Formats: sequence, structure tokens, C-alpha cells
Amino acid sequence: MVFRDITEQRTLQDALRRSEERFAMAIAGSKDGIYDYNPVTREVWFSPRYKEILGYGDDEFPNDIAFWKGRMLPEDHAATTAQFYDYEAGRCDDVHIVQRFGNAAAALSDNGRRFGITTSINPVTVSPSSESGIVTDSVR
Repeated sequence: MVFRDITEQRTLQDALRRSEERFAMAIAGSKDGIYDYNPVTREVWFSPRYKEILGYGDDEFPNDIAFWKGRMLPEDHAATTAQFYDYEAGRCDDVHIVQRFGNAAAALSDNGRRFGITTSINPVTVSPSSESGIVTDSVR
């Protein structure tokens, strides 16, 4: 009979579970929407609040990068894509983007992770006096 000490494994599992619980509470308590993108696997996750800011229910907005890109106004797509590519390549340290999604607008900023992009969005307002629909609020 062989016995193996799994104390360290259990400790790590408990720490991970507590970390995941804290993250879930932070997400639920935030007024910002959270977006997490892994450029290696191309996996993306949008928090329910992110989807709500854009006018969607959680089940109406899949965690799919193509769906996200398809909602963006065409004139914002090129600038957004260029900034993310520059960030991934290390040509810039920050990502600060204003995107418009139909009737909704969002400002994105990064958290400094080079191997993935986790952003938060906040709803922004469009100046009624602006003929071009420029978003007037900035990223926090």
C-alpha cells in the first residue's frame, strides 16, 4: 500500500477556491463590466454586467469574440483591432479605447497583463451637441 501526502495539493485547491470566490464577489459588486481575453487560445469571457451595459441579457451575448466584433460599429473596429495588436506585440503599455455598439458605448482600459487582456468597461454618454457622436466620458 502506497500513501501520498496531499496536504500541499489541498492547500492550493482551497486557496484557488477562495480566490475564485473573491473574484466572483468583486465582479458581482462592480458597476463596471469585465472582459477577459486570452490571445493564445482566443478564449473570451464577458461578465453579465458587461453584457448589460451593452443592452444584452447574459444569455443573449455569447462569450465569442466574433459576436463581440460583429456588434461593434464599423468605424470603431479598425482602431480597436490595431490597439489590441499593438498591445499584444508590446508596442504600447496601455489600451484605452472607446467603442460604440449600436445604441451603447463603452470605454475599455487594460489591467497591465501582457499575456492576456482583461478589461473593464463603463457606460459612457454621447454629447447631445456632438454631430459626430463622439463619446465624451473617459476611462476611469
